[in-house]
Amino acid sequence: MFLVNIGVPVAFAASTGHGNTALLGGIAALTLSFADTDKGLPARLLLLAGAAASMAVCGAAGYLLEGKPFIFWPVFIAIAFGVGMSARGGRELLMAVRYGAVAFTAAAGLPIFDFFDAELLAATVALIALSRIADHLIFGPLPRSAAGPQPQRPSSHLGWVRFALAYAAAAGASLWIGLTLDPTRAVWVVTTTLIVMQADARSSYQRIVERILGTFAGVLVAWGFASAISQKWALLAVAVIAAPFIPHHVGQRYWLHTALIALFILLMYGYAEPSISTLDALLGERLKDMLLGCAVAVAGTAIAFPRTAEASTGDDGGDT
Repeated sequence: MFLVNIGVPVAFAASTGHGNTALLGGIAALTLSFADTDKGLPARLLLLAGAAASMAVCGAAGYLLEGKPFIFWPVFIAIAFGVGMSARGGRELLMAVRYGAVAFTAAAGLPIFDFFDAELLAATVALIALSRIADHLIFGPLPRSAAGPQPQRPSSHLGWVRFALAYAAAAGASLWIGLTLDPTRAVWVVTTTLIVMQADARSSYQRIVERILGTFAGVLVAWGFASAISQKWALLAVAVIAAPFIPHHVGQRYWLHTALIALFILLMYGYAEPSISTLDALLGERLKDMLLGCAVAVAGTAIAFPRTAEASTGDDGGDT
């Protein structure tokens, strides 16, 4: 399903000569492919619709409010606070709200967004819905994926509020850093913070370490492919081939999951860039963005959990 959901929009956009749209469609398809559940077809389609709607609404808000700081920042902080509190409601709710926060950040850094981009994104959502219907009819319910150790969650409402406030502050700091460095890179700093910071100190620190290791591995492999391949279409082909391997490692080998995502995205950027040689600079920037996002997440986690006494178990909402 990942191969179909990602490969079709990427190949279509590339065939029309829209490299940046292929990049946008590939990342959107990758994100929405994770918005899935083992609770039956209606629940799978509802989660997809909720995640897509969250991304559309928040993305539109980020695009329209960019350049209006007195509205932009309160709206983003409110969304980020909502992400922190939504972790209390389970994996599906957290996914939908967090994807909205990522879309808000990504859209704020977009130089331009045209109707072809919108049409491709809408078609991608429809394709994912159709692939899930076909998958359910042929194979039945989606099997439960392997999960890692259960995290420790705040045991009180006050603990959740403290976590959500720290989460929002960390996300806001990441966005400010990203926009200060380069608006088009802000999404990578913020996304790192949004994903690795969990409602459990132990899980957060583990995610941070594994994300650093995985991103370095992904960047190294992407650099190797970029050095060995001179044709941009070949980079695109390798990126699409990597796509179906991404979901297999999210529960048990998060570092490898992160490495494959980094490989896919960087190769897509290599295809979209005017020249493959510009990918070298992008690889270094990606590492810096990830390290900045992780550093902010460390600070946010330390503020959210000054003590490790709280220890009621539960689902942290998963990762994307």
